[in-house]
Amino acid sequence: MILAVFGQTPAGIRTGLILTTSATTVATYLLGARLGGSALGVAAAAVFAALSLNPKMLGIAAYAEHFALLPVVAGALVLWRGGRERRPISLLTCGILFGLGLLIRQSAALFVIGAVAYLLVARGDGIAEHPRVGRLGAIAVFSQAPPRRWRSPAWRSGPPGLSKPFGSGCSRTRATTRPTRRRAGATSSARSARWRRPRRWCCALAAVGLGAAIRDPNRDRRTFVVAFTASAVLGTMMGLQFRLHYFLLAVPALAMLSGIGLVALGGLLATQPPRALRWALPCTLGLVALAQPLYASRAVLFELGPGQISRAIYGRNPFPESVEVARYIREHSAAGDRVAVVGSEPQIYFYSARRSATGYIYTYPLMELQPYAPAMQREMIKEIEAAAPRFLVFVSATSSWIVRPGSDRDDLRLVRGLSARLHTGRCRRHPSTAGRPCIDGVTRRPATHHGPMSG
Repeated sequence: MILAVFGQTPAGIRTGLILTTSATTVATYLLGARLGGSALGVAAAAVFAALSLNPKMLGIAAYAEHFALLPVVAGALVLWRGGRERRPISLLTCGILFGLGLLIRQSAALFVIGAVAYLLVARGDGIAEHPRVGRLGAIAVFSQAPPRRWRSPAWRSGPPGLSKPFGSGCSRTRATTRPTRRRAGATSSARSARWRRPRRWCCALAAVGLGAAIRDPNRDRRTFVVAFTASAVLGTMMGLQFRLHYFLLAVPALAMLSGIGLVALGGLLATQPPRALRWALPCTLGLVALAQPLYASRAVLFELGPGQISRAIYGRNPFPESVEVARYIREHSAAGDRVAVVGSEPQIYFYSARRSATGYIYTYPLMELQPYAPAMQREMIKEIEAAAPRFLVFVSATSSWIVRPGSDRDDLRLVRGLSARLHTGRCRRHPSTAGRPCIDGVTRRPATHHGPMSG
């Protein structure tokens, strides 16, 4: 919908991201205001907006977490406003909103569990005490409506060769190839430390807010805040992958707890003379908490250009090079020509406005330690040969493959012969190049360097 409204350009994606994050900021304000007043709402919204901009968390890129947070926060708002009365319309709306978040990001399932747990515990309504427990399960049922409605057609219309690997044992096999607990714990500690470093003040205020929430005499509000926080934290840990953008799911809860902490500190000073000091200290702490992550990211937000920002955030990933490669392809091909990118760089298709010759726009599964990898490699080769693409782009960047010890490379070696098989004898400008790869009438010389784009 964003691409349809704002255009299939990077600017269109940025515009959609800005509007989505702004709407989530407003929803965060409304949720905070309903929980503890306008001061809490303003503080929570400000912290959310500041943290969502942070490039250390990949916040300036349009990841799925951004788009999942909007329906999740809106669902939490509906849950707090009307879910406690167990009204069917409130449960229906809440479930559908959480289901939209689940449609975008599977980690949103934790918020569905948190909502049901909150309804079971709040106001002393236990499972045995509530006469109509079925209503509590309505959220879980309604939350499955959007995924079932919209995922099924896409699943049925997908590449037929993917139905068996991803529909049977591939998911279970892939789960067994993930890092061990020790490695996952080390990764979690390192990335959590990197995530916390530029936002220590926010974390400190959130700790104060969590203590204040636990001591809150209002049982409903205490249960709601704890359930929302637990769902957000567990959502970042789902799958034990701990990528930096996963922590975006915890930003609304962190913002809410920071606001509660500021309001609690203001309440402690309410009886101290002079009364002007009541909000002086909390406001100062709030400004420091907002300024710290923005100041730490000042170079990316205010100083560097797009190419420099890509290098600062993503290192040597070939994202700036992809723009130039796509520009060349776009200028030397027709709109209906196919392109095959042998690697995990689908942005080349987007920038060049050309369709892929294969359904495998990511090659990570082909290198995973799972039994379907050889078959998937062979299927990719067949699709590319059948499509006879105008251009082949070979990517030798390490991050584009993530080859593991023991990865099957037998069929992958055949991919490098595709260029010769597809273009042999097709060059009219240079007939003497028969038997050698030729693209657009220009003989390709072997690469003489070993940089990230040596292919």
